[in-house]
Amino acid sequence: MYGAAKTYETGQPMAEDQAAMPPEAAEAPPAEAAPPADDTEAQLQDIAASAPPPTKPFSVKALKTLLDTFNDTLKKISSVEMPMIELDFEGEKGKFDQPLPGDLFLPLVAISELVKMVAGGEFESKYTFDPFNMLNDTDVRKVTALLKMMAKDKKFIEAVKELQEGAPEEDAPEGDEEAQMAPPPDDMGAEDQVLAEGMQ
Repeated sequence: MYGAAKTYETGQPMAEDQAAMPPEAAEAPPAEAAPPADDTEAQLQDIAASAPPPTKPFSVKALKTLLDTFNDTLKKISSVEMPMIELDFEGEKGKFDQPLPGDLFLPLVAISELVKMVAGGEFESKYTFDPFNMLNDTDVRKVTALLKMMAKDKKFIEAVKELQEGAPEEDAPEGDEEAQMAPPPDDMGAEDQVLAEGMQ
């Protein structure tokens, strides 16, 4: 692909570029060379762009508290070191009349999905929340309170650790080939991998 582009720009014979590359490289179709990361990035952008606008402007104070709480909770529940999320909520008169920024919305979506996965959904009824329904300060405060509870729940933290590290192979029942072939809990599907990207 790159050889063809160079030939078009410089006017050099195509054969010279092909001779410099192995035959399989020169003949490889462009589609195979496209990195899959492009698709992941596009999906992340789609999710970030789908954050709903507030029905009533958020207060900057409530959003800052949510952000600080999220960073603190993630630090306590994750055995994998994660970078802190830093945002400057610019608003008029202390109000933020826009959807949640993607840098915060994506991690919230990711952690809401994590809650469903941990311990086979054991904590879903206790900590579940829907970032797409965060439409006002009341919703923001509810999620902030849930995040604080997660950070203090030792059983939840241990379950997250086990999910991140993966279950031992001997846990699979003998003779159950399907269970033995199943991926460990930390092997996420395509959608979960996309969401996990938002937490990095």
